[in-house]
Amino acid sequence: MSDVALGALSALWRQVALGLGPVLVLGALLYAVQWATHRMLGRAIGFRGIVFWTGWLGTPVHELSHYVVGKACGLDITEVKPFAPDPDTGVLGYVKYRRPPLRLTSLHKVIGTFAMGIAPLLGGSLALWGAWTLLVQPAAGDEYAHAVRAFAALVARGDVAGVPNGFARLSYSLHDAVFAAGAAHWQPWVFLYVALAVGAHLAPSTADLRGGALGAAALAVLAYVANVVALALGAAPADAAGALARGSASIVALLVLALVLNVFNLAGAAALAFVVTRLRRPR
Repeated sequence: MSDVALGALSALWRQVALGLGPVLVLGALLYAVQWATHRMLGRAIGFRGIVFWTGWLGTPVHELSHYVVGKACGLDITEVKPFAPDPDTGVLGYVKYRRPPLRLTSLHKVIGTFAMGIAPLLGGSLALWGAWTLLVQPAAGDEYAHAVRAFAALVARGDVAGVPNGFARLSYSLHDAVFAAGAAHWQPWVFLYVALAVGAHLAPSTADLRGGALGAAALAVLAYVANVVALALGAAPADAAGALARGSASIVALLVLALVLNVFNLAGAAALAFVVTRLRRPR
């Protein structure tokens, strides 16, 4: 394999690991916590409990994210149900579309299936950013923004060993920013509930990821070819990883917040399921 081919492969790995890696890892963690929480809540208070606790808000954000990104990518959307809870199947909502053929003229649509699959991570983050801007930012000042920039620089450098400490500092700054106006005000609590409800339905489902697998492969091939061309022209495509990391830093910060809140939600659901199970046991 030539130096150009190896260099393009190395650049692609760096772009994925640093640019999209943190978002995808947090998405996987959110999915695992989300799945466990729904099982616990379902055991404790049934399907209706999930619907009334977080589903009424988080599900429409999830499904409308699929819809908006799918339409933007030119996909043929056939049916949209932003919120249609079905206790028999456990489905809270869905978006159906026709799978595009794998050919050059519809390559943007094929790649769009991947974008549509992970759209809830982006749409949920946008919803959290909107809630942050309205409810938290006026009192938060610049400390959180400084923490985000520092974390972005950390990821862009590829400092894997420093990432845990970076996460910790980012989490502390989030806490300080959320309660900058004081715990006696209503704004931080409303924001935390919105973050919890949206975060509880933010992760793509396994069906979402399966539907976008071919699109992800097509995007990787296209990015690799672009890297080969850039190297042949004397450019440094690996530098794009830093730009991707800086661009995704704010999303990563909001996903960290959603993950932290949903870990507490999981703990509460587990405790509730334990108590309810004990109470239901025949004496």
